Amino acid sequence: MTALASFSLQQAVVTTLKANSALQALLNDRVFDVVPVRAAYPYLAYGPVNLRDWSTGSNGGQEHGVSISVYSQQPGFREAYSIADAIVAALEAAALTLSGHKLVLFRFDTAEFRRETDTLTTRGVVTFRALTEKL
Repeated sequence: MTALASFSLQQAVVTTLKANSALQALLNDRVFDVVPVRAAYPYLAYGPVNLRDWSTGSNGGQEHGVSISVYSQQPGFREAYSIADAIVAALEAAALTLSGHKLVLFRFDTAEFRRETDTLTTRGVVTFRALTEKL
């Protein structure tokens, strides 16, 4: 198993999200793979990622479960829903290119929205399924 495909996928996803104008309008550059201490709301954070073997008899491959979390402190869920929709739209429209790996599939899988224990923060988690093959 190599996590290099996952790192290459992370770079492509984060770059795509940072460049998306709809997300920029909603987040003002608050697209993180490492969230700074006391980050302003709203923001999104890349991860966690789950990896599984997806190899065939002749090709090495991986299945990636990629999660992107949205954090909002606006009342209700509307802002988190809007950001999640923009994430899905940006990534579905993108032609993600990976270094050293071929992206076979990238699609929306699930979304979950909940109020955090502080009762002020809404967290949405959008997950995608990706399949990669080693070149």
